[in-house]
Amino acid sequence: MSRMLTLAAAVSAITLFPATLATANAENLKVVASFSIIGDFAKNVGGDRVDITTLVGPNGDAHVYEPRPSDAAAVAGADVVLVNGLQFEGFLDRLVEASGTKAPIVEVTKGGEILPSEDDDHDHEAGHKDGEEHEHDHDHASEEGHDHDKEEEHAHGEHDDHDHDKEEEHAHADEHDHHDHGEFDPHAWQSVHNAEVYVKNIADALCAADAAGCDVYMANAKAFGEELEALEGSIKAAIAEIPEDKRTIITPHDAFRYYEHEYGVKILALKACRRSPKPRLPMSLRSFGRSRKIRLRRSSWKTSPIPGSSNRLPTKRA
Repeated sequence: MSRMLTLAAAVSAITLFPATLATANAENLKVVASFSIIGDFAKNVGGDRVDITTLVGPNGDAHVYEPRPSDAAAVAGADVVLVNGLQFEGFLDRLVEASGTKAPIVEVTKGGEILPSEDDDHDHEAGHKDGEEHEHDHDHASEEGHDHDKEEEHAHGEHDDHDHDKEEEHAHADEHDHHDHGEFDPHAWQSVHNAEVYVKNIADALCAADAAGCDVYMANAKAFGEELEALEGSIKAAIAEIPEDKRTIITPHDAFRYYEHEYGVKILALKACRRSPKPRLPMSLRSFGRSRKIRLRRSSWKTSPIPGSSNRLPTKRA
């Protein structure tokens, strides 16, 4: 309640002092993107005609993000608010309400090929698909992409087994950390075809808000769509070089079901891993891999920037 009051108070302050919302170019369309992948898409479509404010940055997590007063101010002053939808942004409803914005809230997933959530069609186990089992857990991104962590792990000797088992039990004990998205999996941007839908919806939204710039937005969307097509070709070529029986990725966060569906890789996701890097996580992954008879060779815990992503674009933090 105190956060809501703070957000509401911030919006009131903005009403009294509108000069604080001034941008470098007052004529530009003011666009708020809920997280960095959408912000990146919007910048590619909008170009120099838009000022982008991204709420959840490249290293953020939309699942657990808590809005700040400056976020409410940005949404209140926006001409367009671009969101993923599909219950991806758990903070969105209260932020929009607190901001009192009159801007259209545009769900850029509309018209995409949307997969059902794991709750609707998969068992609640630790993995994604494994032999005859069909097991999914949810995620996002970073997105991310915007904004998602990747895990592969070096296998060690058998003397570690007792530690691994304890860690895996701990991971399952943290079941309450699981985030429920509802009926559909919201991480639709992992499919390039869906990413193209995002771009089209963004272009349409910008045209609706700024008819004078519509030709620019459509031309930019077309050019960016061609880049996405080239990206998909690169993805398919890279995967084709990997033997089919080696196309398995273990991740602590099940955000890649669209990638699996589209490009023929197998995603195994831990059931109940926290999103912050924990010392116990590599051992949990190792134990999990052994239980699936998968030899894990490498490990990394990092957010991987996509070339051309918001990590290098001049988008503004709220």
